[in-house]
Amino acid sequence: MIPKLGRALPAIVVLASLSVLAACGQSVSTNGAPAESANTQAGADAGAGTETSIAYTDTAHHYRISGPGRMAANPDGTASFIGPVERLEVAIVDGTRAADPMALASADLNALKTTATDFRQVQAPTVVTVSGHRTVKFVYQWTAGTNAVTGKANQLITARYYITKDSGRLAMVSYASAVNQYDPQGADDVANTFAWLP
Repeated sequence: MIPKLGRALPAIVVLASLSVLAACGQSVSTNGAPAESANTQAGADAGAGTETSIAYTDTAHHYRISGPGRMAANPDGTASFIGPVERLEVAIVDGTRAADPMALASADLNALKTTATDFRQVQAPTVVTVSGHRTVKFVYQWTAGTNAVTGKANQLITARYYITKDSGRLAMVSYASAVNQYDPQGADDVANTFAWLP
């Protein structure tokens, strides 16, 4: 019995290796679609910092961005994705308020201090460059309700970017992730996928 198994063992190893290779041939993204189609959907998003980045184009406000999930337009004119670990929201600001992004960011930060649960400032408003545009950015930590799975508080860190188009329009891009998974470079990578369209 042992000698027969010894002769059959190489064939079993080869068959097992082929099965493993076949199983590795098709990977699946977290949204259930094959990874190849998720990458095609992502379009302009090479290196957005997330495994399953999906492109979104807003034809009403003329911009595109790639994020951690499928974004949807909301009745208030914003577009957003709310996932279990990550969130992305884009709001457009028109008119005189858009002319001074630093003043707008400071006003928003002051409002968040009184409206966001467990608010804590992580980074003060500062000027950075995103997608070739002068941008104001600040970062804060807060609690967004309770996690339905764990029953614990949903502690998030949000990086908010004010990406100017011109003196009368800017996009407010807010990317958030769970505190224990927040990556500053990953947040910047998502913001850098933002582009104004003609």
